[in-house]
Amino acid sequence: MIHSLGILTISLLLTAPSGDGEALPQLVADELVHLPPGEVAEAWVIARYGARVGSRLEVEGSERSFLIGPEAEGEPLARAKARRGLMRLRVAFTDTENLEIREVHSAPPPLGVFRMLSAPTRSRGTERTEALLRWALRESGRGDPQLREEATRSWRAHAQRRLADGAETALHWLEFPAPMVGEDPRWLDFANALARRFPADPQVEEGLAAAGLTANAGRWLPRAAFLRERGLVEQQGRVVPIGRVALAKAIESWSRERRRASLLRGKTRGHYERRVSAGEVIEGMTHDEIIQAWGYPPEVTWERRGERIFEAWIYGAGSIYLVEGLVFLVE
Repeated sequence: MIHSLGILTISLLLTAPSGDGEALPQLVADELVHLPPGEVAEAWVIARYGARVGSRLEVEGSERSFLIGPEAEGEPLARAKARRGLMRLRVAFTDTENLEIREVHSAPPPLGVFRMLSAPTRSRGTERTEALLRWALRESGRGDPQLREEATRSWRAHAQRRLADGAETALHWLEFPAPMVGEDPRWLDFANALARRFPADPQVEEGLAAAGLTANAGRWLPRAAFLRERGLVEQQGRVVPIGRVALAKAIESWSRERRRASLLRGKTRGHYERRVSAGEVIEGMTHDEIIQAWGYPPEVTWERRGERIFEAWIYGAGSIYLVEGLVFLVE
């Protein structure tokens, strides 16, 4: 009989010392599905309990999940349910489908867990290292910049060594952390090191493109940055001028607030003249006043909505949005 319990997500299946100093067998998710019939394997795991309905234990790194056996009822499971952070659990895998929770202890903060497991993981192969880095980078997204920095630095060092293992392996080490560190310059540096190591390799070029990079003058750049430098942006699979996208957002804001063009020019002529003399552009100014204050714009885009004409005057220092020839927004 299996009781309906919450899901306990195992983040790592790596050894942590037991309370009496003994180390239990090291296991990774893929090894758990190969236990011989009748064998009981114990391991210390770092886990987080999610109070959701269900009776299975989801294990990262494996497509399999494990039933929490009835032996889990009692104090250990109650203590696991009561915690809302990382835990260090001693669990027993009784077969390829079931497990028991035998001990529940506090775990260090995520940064402490990462440091604790980094050294032994380095000696246990790339699969364990990757599992630890995946966990640490995801965990750092909860708002731990120091963990993000240490995990990213560790990933970069390991990724550099993977260049010697061939293009396919190196591409994998580029791809898996991309959602977490794709904006980090070290990720882009590794992408270009990969391109230099395997020049003109179709597999590498395809992988770099799939990772959102574009080749330009012998260097791979994030596609978004490449387009932005040219005043473009990708939207719904189409490349369009940034000014047109910005104008559409300004029009939406105007419509949402139900503003009226007839109310825009609410100051005296002298007030606008003083602002123009100071080189300022404010709501209600006309085309001529904008030109007197900021000069002619390098780029202009416009759009008709019903009977109204909306414009975007785009300068290096900002953008001005007009409706029916009057400023309604300055960014």
